[in-house]
Amino acid sequence: LMGKTELILFGSKRRLKSVRHFTLTHRGVTIQASPHVTYLGIQLDQHLCGNQIATNVISKANSRLKFLYRQAENLNKHAKKILCSALISCHFDYSVSSWYHGLPKSYKKKLQTIQNKMLRFIKGWGPMVHVGPPELASEGLLNVEGRAKQLGLTHMHKIYNNKCPIYLNKFYTKVSQVHTHNTRQSQRNFFIPRVNSVQTVAFYYVGAKQWNSLPLEIKSTLPLAPFKHKVKMHLLQDSV
Repeated sequence: LMGKTELILFGSKRRLKSVRHFTLTHRGVTIQASPHVTYLGIQLDQHLCGNQIATNVISKANSRLKFLYRQAENLNKHAKKILCSALISCHFDYSVSSWYHGLPKSYKKKLQTIQNKMLRFIKGWGPMVHVGPPELASEGLLNVEGRAKQLGLTHMHKIYNNKCPIYLNKFYTKVSQVHTHNTRQSQRNFFIPRVNSVQTVAFYYVGAKQWNSLPLEIKSTLPLAPFKHKVKMHLLQDSV
């Protein structure tokens, strides 16, 4: 019964230093605490900083890109783009809005480097060719940060329009629920609470700020598919 059970203790680095050995015993079975555990395909570390997730994404992306390079002579550009989406980009996208914003800059830079390599592979460019937002946009791609923002805004659209699980709604309050002095700028906005420095990278804070920064015309788009398209076009314009 306890064979697949894992144990992890979450906390800040300072507090975790004071805990040397943490175990749980149940019916004579002792479970040792692990520095990270896998849950729904995501590796959670003790600090919930996302570093372990990014490390796994980078490792998988590099190995798959090496495999694709070995098959490059048998692939045209269209096939390369489809395979990169299916084998590499999917790992960048999976739950990215929950872990990307808390990453250190060094990890974000490594993730962007992988995406740049992927575009060079698709285009058939050499390793020294510069890749920036305009080059990515030429293939209809957002950079890693922009993609994380796009997917996060898709979640926010569902939250605002009550198309999400109930537990997500409790973290958000619309401006109209706080006061009646709405301006055109604050229409369809979320109320931004005061938070400490650690909470500024949490999705419930980042997502609300990013949603509020969208033009009203985009936020007022109710069907999800047109909303996603407008958000992508808006982010692509901002990136070039």
